[in-house]
Amino acid sequence: MGYHHRTEINKKVYRIATGSDKNSASTAIDITDKAITPLGGFPHYGCINNDFVMIRGCCVGPKKKFVLLRKTLVP
Repeated sequence: MGYHHRTEINKKVYRIATGSDKNSASTAIDITDKAITPLGGFPHYGCINNDFVMIRGCCVGPKKKFVLLRKTLVP
């Protein structure tokens, strides 16, 4: 995958959705139609147009690069 290999555990996946969906930020409690991209886009990234995964905590590696997620080994 590259020169460096990093492994982290205990990541919780909150949402897997598409950026083009108009209600990708809606929840069961807040049913307002709103997109995941805030007004003006995310700082140093821009607007979300592709599929995305929302996780709890940080994600190692540089911005806009490939990250491999897999099913947990620890039950």
